[in-house]
Amino acid sequence: MDISSYFSIDTVVGATIVIVGNWAKSRIEGSIQHEYDKGLEKLKYELKRTDMLVTERMVIFKLLQ
Repeated sequence: MDISSYFSIDTVVGATIVIVGNWAKSRIEGSIQHEYDKGLEKLKYELKRTDMLVTERMVIFKLLQ
């Protein structure tokens, strides 16, 4: 093998590493984003629930006054 074949093999291996690295990075970022989205939806639900409970308690408090 001459030096040009080593360069072509290195190029293929390097390109493969870059592609696999980018794929893995995007998968990890997508997974993290999904977890953040689930957490955000849970927080929104809890906030809405708390607001409803506070509103109901205020109405009852005003009636008792």
